[in-house]
Amino acid sequence: MNSMMVFELFIPLISANILHMVVVKYNIFPFFKFPFAERLFGPNKTYRGLFFLVLMTSGLQFICNGILYDDFSIQSILLGAYLGGIYIVCELPNSFLKRNIGIASGERAKNYPWLTVIADKADSTFGVCLFFTIYKEIDIQYFFLLFFGAFTAHLVTSKLLQLIRLKETL
Repeated sequence: MNSMMVFELFIPLISANILHMVVVKYNIFPFFKFPFAERLFGPNKTYRGLFFLVLMTSGLQFICNGILYDDFSIQSILLGAYLGGIYIVCELPNSFLKRNIGIASGERAKNYPWLTVIADKADSTFGVCLFFTIYKEIDIQYFFLLFFGAFTAHLVTSKLLQLIRLKETL
């Protein structure tokens, strides 16, 4: 694994998520802002988030792969779509569990709020890193390196977004 792969994974997905926070904060594309299963996952898992992250990650992946590898191909678009979709899908079990134990959308557990933060950052991070490891045929030891790097980047990015008031909670 080389450092270019790390940028290939992180830059499009992190950038798409930052742009998604702008979309949420300023209610851009309100016609897609409806939950796809509110009873199961809460009101914050919307079609807008799904469509935006898949499409934006696809476009940014295409640009990133073009810059890094001179690879302006359909495969780079598909990689971005998979990463964006997997990011969203891997958040669902955690949301489902939180709704079923009485934690409201956007809230933390009262007794162990740090555990909720870890779960919120680890769910999607684990999924995209596992997919990327399989897709790029990377050794499992690099999966752990990717995961801890992505988890840390996710925490830091979330804190920065909170500090600049694009995001309400960590």
